[in-house]
Amino acid sequence: MKKNHITGVVTALTFAVFFGASLGYSNPASTSRVLADDGYTDVVITGRQYFGCDRDFYRTTFTAKNSRGIKVHGVVCQGLISGAATIRRL
Repeated sequence: MKKNHITGVVTALTFAVFFGASLGYSNPASTSRVLADDGYTDVVITGRQYFGCDRDFYRTTFTAKNSRGIKVHGVVCQGLISGAATIRRL
């Protein structure tokens, strides 16, 4: 193989991995548990979020009632390996 061909393949693979990771995936079971542990009730998982979670693998959107009974919309951002989660309101 020529050097230019290898460079092109590496570039294409890098782009594919970056694009695939940026799509985000949902993790409904873990998201429900994280929200319940933080005092949210009436949790409804609504899908996944494509942006707004930096480098986190799981990006699960939800609606729920917070501890004051106010309906909120948000996303739970969670890493694939560490499992650390962040709740962000939208």
